[in-house]
Amino acid sequence: MDQHGRRVALADFRGKVVVLTLLDPDCADICPVYAHQFRLAQEALGTDAGKVAFLAFNSNDEKTSIADVAAATKKWGVDRMSSWHFLTGSPDALRAVWRAYGVLGSGPPKPGRAHERQHSPSIFIIDQAGRRRWYLSAHFEGAPPASELIVRHVKALLGKL
Repeated sequence: MDQHGRRVALADFRGKVVVLTLLDPDCADICPVYAHQFRLAQEALGTDAGKVAFLAFNSNDEKTSIADVAAATKKWGVDRMSSWHFLTGSPDALRAVWRAYGVLGSGPPKPGRAHERQHSPSIFIIDQAGRRRWYLSAHFEGAPPASELIVRHVKALLGKL
């Protein structure tokens, strides 16, 4: 379910490039940064933004309500993105997704922030046929911002490079 309570499946986005990540609705450090990078990428894509869906899977199996992901969507300003979906579900359903993508979700509490859970800082770029094409990780010193990497890979899949 997304932040609006709608059922969403990856197959719903066939024909579009999908940019997918994991976010903790309680996170106060990297998750808001990733949300900001998604907004920047969508803006930079201009008219091509309509060919892209931006999705996040909930990475906190203790904050799984639609209200939790809806509040984070609004707090981080991604509610203005027309193709944004912050997906959540039962803890078992979320764990199945994390396993399928080979990522850590709902890991140990972050140091000094017991309500926030550690998780993989992952961004997946999925092509129009639903195949995972690229995996991007956290920003490293000297690397371009995530938004630039997202735009570069999306444009490659759209044949715009």
